[in-house]
Amino acid sequence: MIIIRITQQNMDAFEPLIPKELLSEMADPAHFALGAVMNVGESRENEQADQLEPAQPGYGVGILLYELIEEEGELPYVQLKWIYTAQEFRKQGVADALMECFYTILNESGISNLMCELPALPDHSLLCAFLRAWGFSFTWQKKYELTLNLEELLDYAFFEEQIDLRAVKPLHVLSRSQVNRKLKQLSTANERAKQLLEPGGWDLMDAGISCGTVENGEIRGLFLLKQQLSGMLEPVFLYAGREEKADLASMFQFAAIQAYLKYPTDTCLHVVCRSDAAVVLVERMFPDREPLVVRHGEVRRQ
Repeated sequence: MIIIRITQQNMDAFEPLIPKELLSEMADPAHFALGAVMNVGESRENEQADQLEPAQPGYGVGILLYELIEEEGELPYVQLKWIYTAQEFRKQGVADALMECFYTILNESGISNLMCELPALPDHSLLCAFLRAWGFSFTWQKKYELTLNLEELLDYAFFEEQIDLRAVKPLHVLSRSQVNRKLKQLSTANERAKQLLEPGGWDLMDAGISCGTVENGEIRGLFLLKQQLSGMLEPVFLYAGREEKADLASMFQFAAIQAYLKYPTDTCLHVVCRSDAAVVLVERMFPDREPLVVRHGEVRRQ
C-alpha cells in the first residue's frame, strides 16, 4: 500500500469512496485529497506509507479530503472534509497511514490549525474516537444549511424591516476596478477572493442581485451570488468588515428583493453558514429554523 496525491488523472480509482456531494468540490483549487492505493498483485502485508509520487494504476482502498480555508483577518486553517477506508481493508492501518501523511503535509506547510465537523449521530462515535486519538478535541456547535424558494424567503419578517439600503449598490453599477481593488485587498488572506481575481472570475456572478456597500467611493462590503445550472441561486462570496456587521443584513435584504423581482418565485436560494456572524444573521432572518447541531473538532498544533 502506498499513499499518493489524488489528481484528475488518477481520480477514477477513488470515485467509489467519495460521496457524490463532495465530488464536485474536487475541482476547487482549495480542495486537496490523499489516497491509499493497493497495486494489483501487491501483498496486503507489504505496506509502505508516505510515498507521494504518482503510482501505477491500482485500486483505491482509502481516501482523505481536506480544504485550505483563508479568511480576512484570520490565520489560514485546514478543514478535514472526509476520511474513509473501503470495508474490506478496515483495521489494517489505512486510515492511520492517511492521517500520518496528512500531518506531514501540514507540518511542511506551517499551518497549525485543523478543524472538522461530524454529525451528532451515534454511528459517527467511532470516527470521533479515532480523530481524538489524532489530537482532535470536540465541542457541540450550531450550523445552518437552508434551501428556500424566493416566495418563502420574502415571507419572513426580516425582509419587511426598514433597513437603510442607501449604501448598497448592485454589482453592475460598481466599476470593475473598484471590485478588483477590494478583492485584491482581501486576497492575501482569502483564497476565494484570490480565485475571483482570476480572468473572468466574477463575470459569472449575477450582476443584478450581487451587490456591495460603498462609502466615500470605496467598497466596504461584497455579496456575490450566481445561478447554478440547476437554476438554484447560491452565494459565492460574502464579506463585511469587523466594524460593519450591519452591511451583512443590508446586502442580504437588497439581494433577496432584487432576486424576487428578477426570477420566478419558485427559484430556490441555498445558504450555508460558516462563521459566527453568519449564524447570528441567519438566526435573525429565520427565527423558526432549527440549526443542525454538529460535533466541531479542532486541533491547535504548535
